Amino acid sequence: MANSFATVLANSTVTDDIGDIRFLGADHAVVVSKAAILFAGETEVPADRYVNATWVMHRRDGKWTVAAYHNSPAVAR
Repeated sequence: MANSFATVLANSTVTDDIGDIRFLGADHAVVVSKAAILFAGETEVPADRYVNATWVMHRRDGKWTVAAYHNSPAVAR
């Protein structure tokens, strides 16, 4: 991923709007978000580039890490 942001995604930014966080105990959480990449020079993300993302987070040694991640294209309603 770092290589992508150093080349084709250089100067781009990621937008991630969190829709829901559900804690599954003290050290686990599921996060649902709507995300997209804003490419260099763009001021608005095209609607067809958004994805619905699900993150499974785990806290280990006091730090939150990503245990699993999945996304799929967001369908306009």
